[in-house]
Amino acid sequence: MSKLALITGAGQGLGFALTEKHLALGHEVYALAHRPTEQLTGLKQNNKLHIACCDIADTASVNAAMVGPLGRGQQLDFLYNVAGLYGAKDRVSLAETDLDAGLPMYDVNGVGLLRITKAALPLMGKGSLVVNITSESGSITNCYRSYEYMYCLSKAAANMATRLLSNELHPLGARVIAIHPGWLRTQIGGERAKDSPHAIEAAHSAENIVGIATHIDEIPPAWQFMWHDGALIPW
Repeated sequence: MSKLALITGAGQGLGFALTEKHLALGHEVYALAHRPTEQLTGLKQNNKLHIACCDIADTASVNAAMVGPLGRGQQLDFLYNVAGLYGAKDRVSLAETDLDAGLPMYDVNGVGLLRITKAALPLMGKGSLVVNITSESGSITNCYRSYEYMYCLSKAAANMATRLLSNELHPLGARVIAIHPGWLRTQIGGERAKDSPHAIEAAHSAENIVGIATHIDEIPPAWQFMWHDGALIPW
């Protein structure tokens, strides 16, 4: 039986790149996207790809999208929580920050991954791996910013969710990790990433992340928060 992966945010960017990588490995993939893109549906000729609409900020939408995987009944090998929000308007001081407008970002980035993982719990078991795509911006130890309040709070929440899930799923023999994918040349990376030498392509990040995921037994259990290349990040 081929391995099974569930990927959110699969319509574009990193989620799409992860979908491509797992299909290339011959894995079965459930690709969840807020709005399935032509890019994603263009892979539909692969009979191992299953596409579903999913808004991770809406529990009913999550439950509807999970009907397929749950009905299949096969244990998940990989769950990638990729879907997220970023707003360039958040790159301002607290005095200029619209806290109420930033709440959807917190809901999606911080709570959305819990909605998906909660729905997928019946498919978790020994050897299952949950990969939460968070950010170095959620590191309290390494915090250098004096802006992006809501984004950083949302990613710190995602990191805490990672630790809590790791504690809960450990008795099942499942693992949970958080990965910073790098500054990506994608829509969420923004205009500044397009020409920056510090940014990377989503495909490059995805290749590294899949390398970690498919060799997770070689990663020490205490390593839970890391860059896409495996370098550790302090919480």
